[in-house]
Amino acid sequence: KMPDRNVVWVYDVKHPRKDEIVKKLNEKGIKARHGFKPMSMQPLYKKTFKNLNAYKLSKEVFYLPVTPMMTEEMVKNICSEIDLILE
Repeated sequence: KMPDRNVVWVYDVKHPRKDEIVKKLNEKGIKARHGFKPMSMQPLYKKTFKNLNAYKLSKEVFYLPVTPMMTEEMVKNICSEIDLILE
């Protein structure tokens, strides 16, 4: 049985314009970043696994920051900035 844990260090979001969103959030001082590359893109596996869903989805996933010090106002600010970017 897995231990009960509630540790969140990033919030992942999927959007086709992830590169633009990450860039613009970073310009505003919001530490968004691109998601991890799937194992199928690592050199050891690159030749073996192609066209996997993990690879396709990784092109649209980015992470928003989550910290214990975040206030509701900070979360609303991030959401507002994303809304502005997507307008």
